[in-house]
Amino acid sequence: NEGLASFDVTDPANAYSFQAGATAIVARRFFIDEPSDPNEAYTLYLAEDWKGVRIFEEATSDPGFLDAGVFLETADKAYDVQVRGGYAFVADDELGLTVLDVSDPELGDGPVAQLDSPGDAVAIALGEDHAYIAGSQHGLTVIDVSDPLAPTLSAQLGLGGECVDVVFFDGYALAIVRGLGLCVVDVSDPEAPVLESTLTCPGGNGLCVDDDGLVVVATDTDLRIFRYEPTL
Repeated sequence: NEGLASFDVTDPANAYSFQAGATAIVARRFFIDEPSDPNEAYTLYLAEDWKGVRIFEEATSDPGFLDAGVFLETADKAYDVQVRGGYAFVADDELGLTVLDVSDPELGDGPVAQLDSPGDAVAIALGEDHAYIAGSQHGLTVIDVSDPLAPTLSAQLGLGGECVDVVFFDGYALAIVRGLGLCVVDVSDPEAPVLESTLTCPGGNGLCVDDDGLVVVATDTDLRIFRYEPTL
C-alpha cells in the first residue's frame, strides 16, 4: 500500500534499505526500462490498483532513489505492465489489455487502445508480435499487438485452473496455474497455442526466467528452481 522500496544488494549478505519509498496507492507489478548505457537513468513503470500506471525515473544524482513522474490512467485496476517501442501494455483487470502511449507521457493521458479478454487480466508477457495475458480462471489469452493501436485476439486457451502469472521464453509461454503448477504452452503458432506439459508445483504464484533458461517459481512457502527445457 506504500508503493516501492529500494534496497542496495551489491553485497547480498549485507543488503540494506535506502529507507526511501516511491508513493503509490496500491502497487502491483512493475517494469524497468534499463538503458544500454549504465550512466543513463532507468525508467520504472508501476502498475497500480488505483486504475493507472505510475512512471518514475532513477535519480542519477542520488542512486537508490526515484524521481516522481506522471500518472497515466487506465479504465480499470492495472495489475501488470510491459513496455516496448514507446507503448505500455497493461493487464487491466476485468477489461483485458490496455495500451498506453509512453513515448512522451503527460499527466492524465489515457489509453490509446483497448481489447477486452475473458477473465481477469492479472499478468502480461510480450513475445515478438503478441501479448500473453494470464486470465485467472480463463487461462491464457494471446493477443496480436503487431499494431499497438489495433490489438486483435489471436487465441484463448483454458488451463484448468487459476492462471496467475506468465512469461514468454524461446517460443513458449510459461504460465503458473494455481493448484496445477507450471504449464508450458507452445505458442510458435499464436493462433493455435498447445499445452505441452505441466510441472507440479503446489501453491505457485509467480515466476521469472533468465536468458539462459533458469526458471524460478515463487510458491506460498518457498522458491522452486528449474532448468528450462521445451518439455519441463
